Amino acid sequence: MYNSYEPLETKTIEDLMEKEFEDKPHLVDTLLPGVGVYILAGDPKSGKSWLALDLALHIASGKPMWEHEVFMTEVLYLALEDGEKRLQDRILRNGTGAPPGFYYATNALTVRGELIRQLSDEMKKHPGIGLVIIDTLAAVKGESIAT
Repeated sequence: MYNSYEPLETKTIEDLMEKEFEDKPHLVDTLLPGVGVYILAGDPKSGKSWLALDLALHIASGKPMWEHEVFMTEVLYLALEDGEKRLQDRILRNGTGAPPGFYYATNALTVRGELIRQLSDEMKKHPGIGLVIIDTLAAVKGESIAT
């Protein structure tokens, strides 16, 4: 049962038709739309983290990925199964360089904790962030993970 009542906020169809909406570009042309929530799933140790990092680095640098144009935007990458040394090693092996609009963290709270607030605060601090990657979902759900 709901405790608070709010009346419907109705508008006219004319109001809707007068609005102009901004189209969001694909982050990776034809592969990854610029709006939405996506889950990359697969077997353990199948390369999901490598793919996520590759995607983040290409988008932050604006470099094409697999011959697809990329919309350059700042990226927040939560590498929750990696320490800084491991993340640095992976970035060096990737070969895309270290783009300036790439922010990372190796620790975060869980969704039952204050993760949403952490993400919101970070996006206020860096309003240019157009992509957030959380590696892994299990980590922010508070599940134990074996690396």
